[in-house]
Amino acid sequence: TKGTDFLFAPCDDIMTRTPVTVRDEDKFADAEQLMLQRKINTLLVVDDDDKLSGVLQIYDMTGRENGQGGHDA
Repeated sequence: TKGTDFLFAPCDDIMTRTPVTVRDEDKFADAEQLMLQRKINTLLVVDDDDKLSGVLQIYDMTGRENGQGGHDA
């Protein structure tokens, strides 16, 4: 069916080409606010050379409020 065609498509046909990023030194609260404003659940974290240093997800933030959160894949 038409709805499942994406399952067989290459990732580069589906991926976000301009992901939202934050710097690794940005404040946690600013990243959370950005996610809420943009209605997104994932930010890429980059260093001063614009190289990927990690991924921040809204789920990481909700766990941190309770002293948990953050994970390595």
